[in-house]
Amino acid sequence: MGDREVIATAVELYLNSHTSRGDFSHTTIPGLGRHSRFEAYRAKYQRYAREGSRRLRRTHQAHGINFLAGMNSRPEDGCVMAHNISKGETIEVDAGYRRDILATSILLAHETTHSVFPSDNFASIPYLEEEISCRIIQSIFYEELKDSPNLINSVQANEELDLAVFLNRNALNMDAGDGVNGNLNWAKNSTLIDYLLASANYSQALPATWIARNLDNWGGLRRRYDFSKGIYIRKLVTGGARFVEQIWRILDSIPSGSEARIVLSNAGPRWELMHVLSPSEVTPYSMRPHFSGQFPRIARFEARVGVRILASDVPEGLGHPRRVVQCQY
Repeated sequence: MGDREVIATAVELYLNSHTSRGDFSHTTIPGLGRHSRFEAYRAKYQRYAREGSRRLRRTHQAHGINFLAGMNSRPEDGCVMAHNISKGETIEVDAGYRRDILATSILLAHETTHSVFPSDNFASIPYLEEEISCRIIQSIFYEELKDSPNLINSVQANEELDLAVFLNRNALNMDAGDGVNGNLNWAKNSTLIDYLLASANYSQALPATWIARNLDNWGGLRRRYDFSKGIYIRKLVTGGARFVEQIWRILDSIPSGSEARIVLSNAGPRWELMHVLSPSEVTPYSMRPHFSGQFPRIARFEARVGVRILASDVPEGLGHPRRVVQCQY
């Protein structure tokens, strides 16, 4: 079975799925299943899935899907190594998957979702949100493959395959944290955003307005890792005093000193945070040991958690979650 046949079968497998048609009734990801109370949230991802499947069909018909020469990661490595070029005009999949229809199909579900987002979308939708969408669609399809043997069997019946080689069901058991099963678990726990924020690829270009608009999404602040809260504050500080209440919402969500140390260690320069929180001009040179005591809200926060915002004993980068494997998406 050659590359063309593997790709054609992988495309067929996804296009025959409920996921590609926007039917998410099987998923266990919060907010997207049959009994979702969040219709607008679910409708957004349904739109992405349907449009992505249409684009995948067009790309395949134009022979725009190929295995990427020189790349030979194995599916069991858990690293979904794929590359999307020109937003859907060409999709290149790691050559390590060229003998695995299921892994290739899972990758295509992810990559074709990227094509739904225009190349100049960063002003309104940061790449982080795009990547979350792609991984959610991929995870929904992965769930369907695990729970719907008839979908796989329909391909088996129509193709003369060496099933042990080309229909590698081990692709459905990739348990590595960075693999497809790991993505599904993060999505089910509403912490996929925290997982991705650990990579500068996804966190560095986030505007303060996007952070403020999404504080309540993906389970809200009660679900955010302390590391992520620190990144949120760092980005909000760049927006200045107009985001001071959003910063205080995050600070007020911190229950104790151990969490506060992690949040503050990832929140960027502390004097910049104090400059936004305090009503007077603050520079690195105007700090005093008891400066925060001049402002009751800051003093109450520090007394509650037992950590000073300007504490010199809070090093940078505490509580960093497991790093994302640096795959090309």
